[in-house]
Amino acid sequence: MNKQKRHKPEKISLLLRECDASDMSQESFCQQKQISVATRHRWRKKYGMMSTV
Repeated sequence: MNKQKRHKPEKISLLLRECDASDMSQESFCQQKQISVATRHRWRKKYGMMSTV
């Protein structure tokens, strides 16, 4: 039985910022970070406006 990987909101926000700053395509970035494009879009919708301190 495999456990799903959970990402903390701080890590998600960091990954989203890295993706925005990257010159890579979304697909390439997601593949490199081992997340699906759908997950990235879901995170963007949920955490996109999250402010970092």
